[in-house]
Amino acid sequence: MIWDQEEYDISEHALDLISRISSLEQLHLSVGTPEGWVSEWDIDSEKMRHYLSRLPRLKKLAFTADEYRPDGFEIDHETDEGVDDDHRRRALDEADLYLEVMPQLEWLFIGQIPWAVEEDSDGVRELAEIPRLHIGDYWTVLNEMFGWRGMSVWKSA
Repeated sequence: MIWDQEEYDISEHALDLISRISSLEQLHLSVGTPEGWVSEWDIDSEKMRHYLSRLPRLKKLAFTADEYRPDGFEIDHETDEGVDDDHRRRALDEADLYLEVMPQLEWLFIGQIPWAVEEDSDGVRELAEIPRLHIGDYWTVLNEMFGWRGMSVWKSA
C-alpha cells in the first residue's frame, strides 16, 4: 500500500486496521509516489513495529521511500553513491529491532537494502544483507514479490 505524498506518514488508524489482518504473510508499505526512487519518508519505526508485530504470519516486509540517514544527506539513486556506512548501520539497527519483535520474518527490505533472515546451527536468527543490485533491479524484485500492478494507494479523507 502506498500513501499519497502529501501525508508522508501512515496513520495509526490505518496501521491498526492492517494489523488486524492476521492471515497477512507479506506486506509492502510506502509513502509518496510509486514512481522513481525518492526517499523522503522519515518512518516512525517504533510505531511500525508496535502495529506490525501483531501480524503472526508476516514473513516478508518491505518499506520503500523510507530513510535512515542524517538530515541533509543525499543519495544519488542512479549510481547508488552516497549509501554510506551510517545509513547502512541505521537501517541494520532498525531491521534487527523488527526481527526481535517479529521472529517469524524471513525477508526485509528496509533502507533500500534487502535483508534475508538466516538461522545458524544453534538456531540463532540473524540478518544477512543480500548482495547489492542495481537500483532498478530492486524494483523488479519488489514488483514480482508484491505484484505492484494491482497496488493500492491510500488517500486520507
